[in-house]
Amino acid sequence: TSSLTTTSSKINSLLQLHTRFHFYMFKCRFPLKLCPHVFNGTFIGTYEIANLVDTFYKTNLMKFSNESIQTDINSKISLLDIYKSENIALDTSFLNPLVFKQLKEILIDCSLTTVSIDLFTSLPSLHKVTFNTLHFRRLIHLKGIEWIKGINRGLRVNLSDLDDFIKNSKSVK
Repeated sequence: TSSLTTTSSKINSLLQLHTRFHFYMFKCRFPLKLCPHVFNGTFIGTYEIANLVDTFYKTNLMKFSNESIQTDINSKISLLDIYKSENIALDTSFLNPLVFKQLKEILIDCSLTTVSIDLFTSLPSLHKVTFNTLHFRRLIHLKGIEWIKGINRGLRVNLSDLDDFIKNSKSVK
């Protein structure tokens, strides 16, 4: 555990120096799960991830460890852009709620195998999810749309009343 903490501290220092606005992960290998503390104190405008894959011949996935964390992860990532990746499962081990709790937008231009039903309820600041239409169509044909319900959970808008629609569209976070 101490070597994991030391490694997390070193990576965190690097992230704090270089990721104030844009962070790219094009050719990173993820042989182990990431400790969420790696992102402690980071402020990333756009976090781009590419070249993730989960196939029978190759696996390279960003996953977070599910260890119990007693302290708050003080990270702010505004936009997550996932592209040039294959067979990704969007769940809380990929989008750790402590790391991505301030995430506002996700751009997805890759094939997804599944989206966890409760994923979006654990990301309270998320207000926009953009999919490549071909990948979106494949996903909803394979897995359905049950996971979509979590995006605007708790939002009640009378779509027949233009004033109610405008009032609520400005308050959606």
